[in-house]
Amino acid sequence: MRRRDRLFLVYKFMTKNGPFKILLFPYRFRQKDGAPFDLEFAVVKKKVENHWQALAGQAQANEFPMDSAIRSAKEALGIPSHFIFFQLDSKAMIPVEYIIEDQWGDDIVVIPETCYAVNIPYDFNFLLADYFESVQWLPYKEAIEVVKWDSNKTALWELKYRIISKKIRM
Repeated sequence: MRRRDRLFLVYKFMTKNGPFKILLFPYRFRQKDGAPFDLEFAVVKKKVENHWQALAGQAQANEFPMDSAIRSAKEALGIPSHFIFFQLDSKAMIPVEYIIEDQWGDDIVVIPETCYAVNIPYDFNFLLADYFESVQWLPYKEAIEVVKWDSNKTALWELKYRIISKKIRM
């Protein structure tokens, strides 16, 4: 098998029907006391984990990462699929020992994590899934301090940078 064919199979495995995680940061703008709009990011805390993080989801059968992000957003927070989702450049490899639902067997020890963001209207209310303890909106400086995982911090920084510099790619 040629190298190009092997690389294609690896890419296909990691992007559809393969193990991967998604990370999703909802964000919104709010006006505070007549001042210019403030940028806020949503972070979640699961009942079984005592830390804040971005929304994380896993692939289902025959699902691409963007589809997984949209489905996870709907299931976990009630975010409709017509909201504007976009992929960030940030990526990470996640050890499966940190994943509660390890379903891939002993040969898979790390899986790729692809990061996304979704713009949420200010007046939207999350419909929190039962497995979450809480969700909160925070400004960047607070959100970057409370999220536990480095991959969350990197994705959050990239998202803030893209919004402020108007370099969001849809």
